[in-house]
Amino acid sequence: MRFKNISRYKNLLDSYALVIQDPDYRSLFILNFGISVLGAMLVPVFPLWVLQKVKISVSGVFFILAIVGIGSAILNIVLGYVSDKIGKQKIFIEITLLLSIIRGILYSFFPFVSVIIAASWLTQVSSGALSFAMLKEKIIAKNHLALEGKITSTVRASISIAFVLGPWLGITLVDLMSFEHFYLLYAALYLGLYILVKFKVQDNSLLKSSPAQADSKIKINIKKQITPLALSMLLIVLLVAGNLSSSPLLVIELHNYASAKEIGIVFGAGPLFEVIAFPIIGHLNDKYGTYKTLLTGSIIGAIYFYLLSLSVNIYYVIACQILGTLYVATLFSTLMIYVQKVLGGKSGFSSSFYFSAVSLAGVFCNALLGTALAKFNYSAGFLILGFVTCLGITLLLIARKFTPSFAGVN
Repeated sequence: MRFKNISRYKNLLDSYALVIQDPDYRSLFILNFGISVLGAMLVPVFPLWVLQKVKISVSGVFFILAIVGIGSAILNIVLGYVSDKIGKQKIFIEITLLLSIIRGILYSFFPFVSVIIAASWLTQVSSGALSFAMLKEKIIAKNHLALEGKITSTVRASISIAFVLGPWLGITLVDLMSFEHFYLLYAALYLGLYILVKFKVQDNSLLKSSPAQADSKIKINIKKQITPLALSMLLIVLLVAGNLSSSPLLVIELHNYASAKEIGIVFGAGPLFEVIAFPIIGHLNDKYGTYKTLLTGSIIGAIYFYLLSLSVNIYYVIACQILGTLYVATLFSTLMIYVQKVLGGKSGFSSSFYFSAVSLAGVFCNALLGTALAKFNYSAGFLILGFVTCLGITLLLIARKFTPSFAGVN
Protein backbone atom coordinates (compact mmCIF):
# COMPACT_ATOMS: atom_id res chain seq x y z
CA MET A 1 0.00 0.00 0.00
CA ARG A 2 1.34 3.44 -0.97
CA PHE A 3 -0.11 6.50 0.69
CA LYS A 4 -1.58 8.87 -1.86
CA ASN A 5 -0.85 11.97 0.18
CA ILE A 6 2.04 11.58 2.61
CA SER A 7 1.72 15.19 3.79
CA ARG A 8 -1.54 14.37 5.56
CA TYR A 9 0.45 12.23 8.03
CA LYS A 10 2.65 15.07 9.21
CA ASN A 11 0.36 15.78 12.16
CA LEU A 12 1.52 14.12 15.37
CA LEU A 13 -1.78 12.40 16.15
CA ASP A 14 -1.83 10.68 12.75
CA SER A 15 1.18 8.47 13.58
CA TYR A 16 -0.88 5.49 14.70
CA ALA A 17 -3.32 5.91 11.78
CA LEU A 18 -0.37 5.80 9.39
CA VAL A 19 0.91 2.49 10.79
CA ILE A 20 -2.49 0.85 11.20
CA GLN A 21 -3.65 1.66 7.65
CA ASP A 22 -0.64 0.04 5.97
CA PRO A 23 -0.86 -3.79 6.23
CA ASP A 24 2.95 -4.22 6.26
CA TYR A 25 3.53 -1.72 9.07
CA ARG A 26 0.47 -3.01 10.93
CA SER A 27 1.66 -6.63 10.88
CA LEU A 28 5.08 -5.61 12.27
CA PHE A 29 3.38 -3.51 14.96
CA ILE A 30 1.34 -6.56 16.03
CA LEU A 31 4.39 -8.86 15.83
CA ASN A 32 6.51 -6.59 18.05
CA PHE A 33 3.62 -6.20 20.47
CA GLY A 34 3.22 -9.98 20.73
CA ILE A 35 6.94 -10.67 21.18
CA SER A 36 7.20 -7.92 23.80
CA VAL A 37 4.16 -9.05 25.79
CA LEU A 38 5.69 -12.52 26.07
CA GLY A 39 9.06 -11.05 27.01
CA ALA A 40 7.47 -8.74 29.59
CA MET A 41 5.57 -11.68 31.10
CA LEU A 42 8.92 -13.25 31.97
CA VAL A 43 10.24 -10.14 33.76
CA PRO A 44 8.59 -11.03 37.11
CA VAL A 45 8.17 -14.76 36.44
CA PHE A 46 11.69 -15.86 35.43
CA PRO A 47 13.52 -14.81 38.64
CA LEU A 48 10.76 -16.33 40.81
CA TRP A 49 10.87 -19.55 38.80
CA VAL A 50 14.66 -19.83 39.06
CA LEU A 51 14.59 -19.17 42.82
CA GLN A 52 11.61 -21.38 43.70
CA LYS A 53 11.70 -24.18 41.12
CA VAL A 54 15.34 -24.39 40.05
CA LYS A 55 16.38 -23.49 43.61
CA ILE A 56 19.56 -21.52 43.13
CA SER A 57 20.78 -18.39 44.92
CA VAL A 58 19.98 -14.78 44.03
CA SER A 59 23.55 -14.31 42.80
CA GLY A 60 23.02 -17.37 40.61
CA VAL A 61 20.00 -15.68 39.03
CA PHE A 62 22.11 -12.69 38.02
CA PHE A 63 24.86 -15.00 36.76
CA ILE A 64 22.36 -16.68 34.43
CA LEU A 65 21.02 -13.30 33.26
CA ALA A 66 24.57 -12.15 32.48
CA ILE A 67 25.22 -15.28 30.41
CA VAL A 68 21.95 -14.75 28.54
CA GLY A 69 22.90 -11.13 27.79
CA ILE A 70 26.30 -12.10 26.36
CA GLY A 71 24.76 -14.88 24.27
CA SER A 72 22.15 -12.51 22.88
CA ALA A 73 24.80 -9.95 21.94
CA ILE A 74 26.86 -12.46 19.95
CA LEU A 75 24.02 -14.32 18.24
CA ASN A 76 22.16 -11.15 17.18
CA ILE A 77 25.13 -9.89 15.15
CA VAL A 78 25.71 -13.29 13.54
CA LEU A 79 22.06 -13.72 12.58
CA GLY A 80 21.79 -10.15 11.26
CA TYR A 81 24.88 -10.66 9.08
CA VAL A 82 23.64 -13.99 7.70
CA SER A 83 20.14 -12.60 7.01
CA ASP A 84 21.72 -9.84 4.90
CA LYS A 85 23.85 -12.39 3.04
CA ILE A 86 20.74 -14.38 2.11
CA GLY A 87 18.66 -11.24 1.58
CA LYS A 88 15.66 -12.21 3.70
CA GLN A 89 14.65 -11.56 7.30
CA LYS A 90 11.28 -13.29 7.49
CA ILE A 91 12.63 -16.84 7.53
CA PHE A 92 14.96 -15.98 10.41
CA ILE A 93 12.13 -14.38 12.37
CA GLU A 94 10.22 -17.65 11.92
CA ILE A 95 13.25 -19.63 13.14
CA THR A 96 13.62 -17.47 16.28
CA LEU A 97 9.92 -17.92 17.05
CA LEU A 98 10.20 -21.70 16.66
CA LEU A 99 13.22 -21.70 18.99
CA SER A 100 11.18 -19.74 21.54
CA ILE A 101 8.48 -22.43 21.39
CA ILE A 102 11.17 -25.02 22.14
CA ARG A 103 12.46 -22.88 25.02
CA GLY A 104 9.02 -22.79 26.66
CA ILE A 105 8.73 -26.57 26.42
CA LEU A 106 12.24 -27.10 27.83
CA TYR A 107 11.60 -24.72 30.72
CA SER A 108 8.37 -26.57 31.51
CA PHE A 109 9.79 -30.11 31.61
CA PHE A 110 13.51 -29.63 32.38
CA PRO A 111 14.03 -26.93 35.08
CA PHE A 112 17.78 -27.45 35.39
CA VAL A 113 20.56 -24.83 35.34
CA SER A 114 22.38 -26.47 32.42
CA VAL A 115 19.18 -26.62 30.35
CA ILE A 116 18.31 -22.99 31.17
CA ILE A 117 21.75 -21.75 30.08
CA ALA A 118 21.78 -23.84 26.89
CA ALA A 119 18.20 -22.93 25.95
CA SER A 120 18.79 -19.25 26.69
CA TRP A 121 21.91 -19.10 24.56
CA LEU A 122 20.17 -20.75 21.61
CA THR A 123 16.91 -18.82 21.85
CA GLN A 124 17.83 -15.33 23.01
CA VAL A 125 18.29 -14.03 19.47
CA SER A 126 16.08 -10.95 19.20
CA SER A 127 13.21 -11.36 16.76
CA GLY A 128 12.73 -7.64 17.32
CA ALA A 129 16.10 -6.87 15.74
CA LEU A 130 15.10 -8.62 12.54
CA SER A 131 11.59 -7.15 12.53
CA PHE A 132 13.04 -3.62 12.70
CA ALA A 133 15.47 -4.50 9.92
CA MET A 134 12.46 -5.61 7.87
CA LEU A 135 10.65 -2.39 8.81
CA LYS A 136 13.62 -0.31 7.61
CA GLU A 137 13.59 -2.02 4.21
CA LYS A 138 9.82 -1.66 3.88
CA ILE A 139 10.12 2.08 4.56
CA ILE A 140 12.75 2.34 1.83
CA ALA A 141 10.81 0.20 -0.64
CA LYS A 142 7.63 2.23 -0.10
CA ASN A 143 9.58 5.50 -0.45
CA HIS A 144 8.51 6.68 3.02
CA LEU A 145 11.92 7.90 4.21
CA ALA A 146 10.43 11.33 4.93
CA LEU A 147 8.33 9.63 7.62
CA GLU A 148 10.95 7.14 8.83
CA GLY A 149 11.20 8.54 12.36
CA LYS A 150 7.44 8.63 12.86
CA ILE A 151 6.87 5.11 11.47
CA THR A 152 9.78 3.55 13.41
CA SER A 153 8.82 5.28 16.67
CA THR A 154 5.16 4.30 16.38
CA VAL A 155 5.98 0.64 15.68
CA ARG A 156 8.40 0.75 18.64
CA ALA A 157 5.58 2.13 20.81
CA SER A 158 3.96 -1.30 20.52
CA ILE A 159 6.70 -2.55 22.87
CA SER A 160 5.80 0.08 25.47
CA ILE A 161 2.13 -0.89 25.27
CA ALA A 162 3.18 -4.51 25.77
CA PHE A 163 5.20 -3.64 28.88
CA VAL A 164 2.16 -1.98 30.44
CA LEU A 165 0.34 -5.34 30.22
CA GLY A 166 3.03 -8.03 30.20
CA PRO A 167 4.42 -8.06 33.77
CA TRP A 168 0.92 -7.93 35.28
CA LEU A 169 -0.26 -10.69 32.95
CA GLY A 170 2.75 -12.90 33.76
CA ILE A 171 2.44 -12.66 37.53
CA THR A 172 -1.36 -13.14 37.32
CA LEU A 173 -1.02 -16.32 35.26
CA VAL A 174 1.58 -17.77 37.64
CA ASP A 175 -0.84 -17.16 40.51
CA LEU A 176 -3.51 -19.13 38.62
CA MET A 177 -1.38 -22.04 37.41
CA SER A 178 1.91 -23.87 37.99
CA PHE A 179 5.21 -22.79 36.42
CA GLU A 180 5.03 -25.88 34.18
CA HIS A 181 1.64 -24.89 32.79
CA PHE A 182 2.73 -21.26 32.44
CA TYR A 183 5.66 -22.18 30.20
CA LEU A 184 3.49 -24.49 28.09
CA LEU A 185 1.05 -21.60 27.58
CA TYR A 186 4.05 -19.39 26.80
CA ALA A 187 5.12 -21.86 24.08
CA ALA A 188 1.56 -21.99 22.66
CA LEU A 189 1.43 -18.19 22.41
CA TYR A 190 4.72 -18.18 20.51
CA LEU A 191 3.18 -20.73 18.15
CA GLY A 192 0.39 -18.21 17.51
CA LEU A 193 3.00 -15.56 16.65
CA TYR A 194 4.73 -17.99 14.30
CA ILE A 195 1.45 -18.53 12.44
CA LEU A 196 0.94 -14.75 12.24
CA VAL A 197 4.37 -14.25 10.66
CA LYS A 198 3.94 -17.19 8.33
CA PHE A 199 0.70 -15.94 6.80
CA LYS A 200 0.49 -12.19 7.50
CA VAL A 201 4.03 -10.76 7.29
CA GLN A 202 5.17 -10.16 3.73
CA ASP A 203 8.78 -10.92 2.86
CA ASN A 204 10.69 -7.86 1.67
CA SER A 205 11.78 -9.71 -1.43
CA LEU A 206 8.14 -9.51 -2.62
CA LEU A 207 8.03 -5.72 -2.36
CA LYS A 208 8.65 -3.47 -5.32
CA SER A 209 12.04 -1.85 -5.03
CA SER A 210 12.56 1.90 -5.12
CA PRO A 211 15.64 3.91 -6.12
CA ALA A 212 16.39 4.57 -2.45
CA GLN A 213 16.58 0.84 -1.81
CA ALA A 214 20.02 0.72 -3.40
CA ASP A 215 21.46 2.19 -0.21
CA SER A 216 20.27 -0.80 1.81
CA LYS A 217 22.01 -3.20 -0.57
CA ILE A 218 25.49 -1.85 0.15
CA LYS A 219 27.63 -4.49 1.80
CA ILE A 220 29.19 -3.66 5.14
CA ASN A 221 32.96 -4.23 5.01
CA ILE A 222 33.76 -4.88 8.65
CA LYS A 223 37.51 -4.37 8.20
CA LYS A 224 37.10 -0.98 6.51
CA GLN A 225 34.36 0.15 8.90
CA ILE A 226 36.02 -0.95 12.13
CA THR A 227 36.14 2.64 13.46
CA PRO A 228 32.43 3.49 12.95
CA LEU A 229 31.49 0.02 14.21
CA ALA A 230 33.56 0.42 17.39
CA LEU A 231 32.34 3.97 18.00
CA SER A 232 28.71 2.98 17.35
CA MET A 233 29.00 0.06 19.78
CA LEU A 234 30.51 2.30 22.47
CA LEU A 235 27.92 5.03 21.84
CA ILE A 236 25.00 2.62 22.25
CA VAL A 237 26.50 1.09 25.40
CA LEU A 238 27.07 4.49 27.04
CA LEU A 239 23.67 5.97 26.13
CA VAL A 240 21.55 2.87 26.82
CA ALA A 241 23.32 1.50 29.91
CA GLY A 242 21.63 3.87 32.33
CA ASN A 243 18.16 3.01 31.09
CA LEU A 244 18.74 -0.72 31.51
CA SER A 245 20.16 -0.41 35.03
CA SER A 246 17.94 2.30 36.50
CA SER A 247 14.86 0.10 37.06
CA PRO A 248 16.33 -2.34 39.65
CA LEU A 249 18.10 0.58 41.33
CA LEU A 250 14.84 2.54 41.52
CA VAL A 251 12.96 -0.47 42.93
CA ILE A 252 15.50 -0.80 45.75
CA GLU A 253 15.31 2.95 46.45
CA LEU A 254 11.49 3.06 46.43
CA HIS A 255 11.27 0.02 48.68
CA ASN A 256 12.53 2.21 51.52
CA TYR A 257 9.45 4.47 51.57
CA ALA A 258 6.82 3.35 49.00
CA SER A 259 4.18 0.61 49.08
CA ALA A 260 4.02 -2.19 46.51
CA LYS A 261 1.02 -0.48 44.89
CA GLU A 262 2.90 2.83 44.62
CA ILE A 263 5.92 1.08 43.10
CA GLY A 264 3.59 -0.51 40.54
CA ILE A 265 2.20 2.93 39.65
CA VAL A 266 5.72 4.33 39.20
CA PHE A 267 6.72 1.58 36.77
CA GLY A 268 3.39 1.64 34.97
CA ALA A 269 3.63 5.39 34.36
CA GLY A 270 6.71 5.05 32.15
CA PRO A 271 5.39 2.61 29.52
CA LEU A 272 1.98 4.33 29.57
CA PHE A 273 3.44 7.73 28.67
CA GLU A 274 5.88 6.14 26.20
CA VAL A 275 2.87 5.45 23.98
CA ILE A 276 2.69 9.23 23.54
CA ALA A 277 6.44 9.91 23.74
CA PHE A 278 7.41 7.66 20.83
CA PRO A 279 5.29 9.50 18.20
CA ILE A 280 6.57 12.83 19.60
CA ILE A 281 10.20 11.73 19.18
CA GLY A 282 9.41 10.34 15.73
CA HIS A 283 7.88 13.67 14.73
CA LEU A 284 10.94 15.57 16.00
CA ASN A 285 13.23 13.12 14.20
CA ASP A 286 11.52 13.77 10.86
CA LYS A 287 11.27 17.54 11.39
CA TYR A 288 14.64 18.43 12.90
CA GLY A 289 16.86 15.48 11.97
CA THR A 290 18.19 12.35 13.65
CA TYR A 291 21.32 13.91 15.16
CA LYS A 292 19.59 16.86 16.85
CA THR A 293 16.83 14.62 18.22
CA LEU A 294 19.35 12.09 19.55
CA LEU A 295 21.45 14.79 21.19
CA THR A 296 18.41 16.44 22.81
CA GLY A 297 16.95 13.13 24.03
CA SER A 298 20.31 12.08 25.51
CA ILE A 299 20.65 15.38 27.40
CA ILE A 300 17.14 14.82 28.80
CA GLY A 301 18.34 11.36 29.89
CA ALA A 302 21.29 12.79 31.83
CA ILE A 303 18.98 15.32 33.52
CA TYR A 304 16.54 12.49 34.34
CA PHE A 305 19.21 10.50 36.22
CA TYR A 306 20.46 13.53 38.13
CA LEU A 307 16.89 14.38 39.16
CA LEU A 308 16.34 10.79 40.38
CA SER A 309 19.40 11.13 42.62
CA LEU A 310 17.41 13.82 44.49
CA SER A 311 14.38 11.57 44.97
CA VAL A 312 12.14 13.02 47.70
CA ASN A 313 8.69 11.39 47.37
CA ILE A 314 6.56 9.18 45.17
CA TYR A 315 5.01 12.07 43.20
CA TYR A 316 8.42 13.48 42.39
CA VAL A 317 9.58 10.08 41.09
CA ILE A 318 6.46 9.70 38.90
CA ALA A 319 7.15 13.14 37.40
CA CYS A 320 10.74 12.04 36.70
CA GLN A 321 9.48 8.84 35.06
CA ILE A 322 7.24 10.85 32.73
CA LEU A 323 10.19 13.07 31.75
CA GLY A 324 12.32 9.95 31.24
CA THR A 325 9.94 8.60 28.59
CA LEU A 326 11.37 11.11 26.10
CA TYR A 327 14.84 9.71 26.81
CA VAL A 328 13.61 6.11 26.41
CA ALA A 329 11.80 6.92 23.16
CA THR A 330 14.99 8.51 21.82
CA LEU A 331 17.12 5.48 22.70
CA PHE A 332 14.86 2.89 21.15
CA SER A 333 13.89 4.69 17.96
CA THR A 334 16.15 7.63 17.02
CA LEU A 335 19.38 5.98 18.25
CA MET A 336 18.61 2.87 16.18
CA ILE A 337 17.92 4.99 13.09
CA TYR A 338 21.12 6.94 13.75
CA VAL A 339 23.24 3.78 13.91
CA GLN A 340 21.60 2.44 10.73
CA LYS A 341 22.58 5.68 8.96
CA VAL A 342 26.13 5.71 10.36
CA LEU A 343 26.81 2.14 9.24
CA GLY A 344 25.10 2.85 5.92
CA GLY A 345 24.78 -0.78 4.94
CA LYS A 346 22.55 -3.77 5.32
CA SER A 347 19.47 -3.29 7.48
CA GLY A 348 19.69 -6.75 9.05
CA PHE A 349 23.25 -6.30 10.26
CA SER A 350 22.86 -2.72 11.50
CA SER A 351 19.61 -3.47 13.38
CA SER A 352 21.02 -6.65 14.94
CA PHE A 353 24.22 -4.77 15.77
CA TYR A 354 22.13 -2.21 17.67
CA PHE A 355 20.29 -4.87 19.71
CA SER A 356 23.57 -6.67 20.45
CA ALA A 357 25.09 -3.46 21.78
CA VAL A 358 21.98 -2.95 23.93
CA SER A 359 22.56 -6.41 25.46
CA LEU A 360 26.19 -5.54 26.21
CA ALA A 361 25.07 -2.23 27.76
CA GLY A 362 23.04 -4.18 30.32
CA VAL A 363 25.98 -6.43 31.20
CA PHE A 364 28.34 -3.44 31.52
CA CYS A 365 26.17 -1.17 33.68
CA ASN A 366 24.85 -3.91 35.98
CA ALA A 367 28.45 -4.88 36.73
CA LEU A 368 29.40 -1.22 37.24
CA LEU A 369 26.49 -0.55 39.60
CA GLY A 370 27.06 -3.81 41.50
CA THR A 371 30.61 -2.69 42.23
CA ALA A 372 29.75 0.94 43.01
CA LEU A 373 26.84 0.21 45.34
CA ALA A 374 29.09 -1.90 47.54
CA LYS A 375 30.69 1.39 48.64
CA PHE A 376 28.15 4.12 47.87
CA ASN A 377 24.42 4.79 48.42
CA TYR A 378 21.58 4.60 45.89
CA SER A 379 21.69 8.33 45.07
CA ALA A 380 25.31 7.87 44.02
CA GLY A 381 24.12 5.08 41.72
CA PHE A 382 21.87 7.48 39.81
CA LEU A 383 24.71 10.02 39.64
CA ILE A 384 26.91 7.31 38.09
CA LEU A 385 24.22 6.54 35.50
CA GLY A 386 23.99 10.26 34.67
CA PHE A 387 27.78 10.43 34.32
CA VAL A 388 27.82 7.43 31.96
CA THR A 389 25.11 9.09 29.84
CA CYS A 390 27.19 12.30 29.74
CA LEU A 391 30.13 10.25 28.47
CA GLY A 392 27.86 9.02 25.67
CA ILE A 393 26.86 12.60 24.81
CA THR A 394 30.54 13.61 24.74
CA LEU A 395 31.36 10.70 22.43
CA LEU A 396 28.48 11.67 20.12
CA LEU A 397 29.84 15.23 19.81
CA ILE A 398 33.44 14.10 19.28
CA ALA A 399 32.55 11.40 16.75
CA ARG A 400 30.46 13.86 14.74
CA LYS A 401 33.36 16.31 14.59
CA PHE A 402 36.18 13.92 13.71
CA THR A 403 34.56 10.87 12.02
CA PRO A 404 33.17 11.24 8.46
CA SER A 405 30.53 8.50 8.85
CA PHE A 406 29.09 10.30 11.91
CA ALA A 407 29.46 13.79 10.43
CA GLY A 408 27.34 12.81 7.42
CA VAL A 409 24.23 12.00 9.47
CA ASN A 410 21.73 14.85 9.87
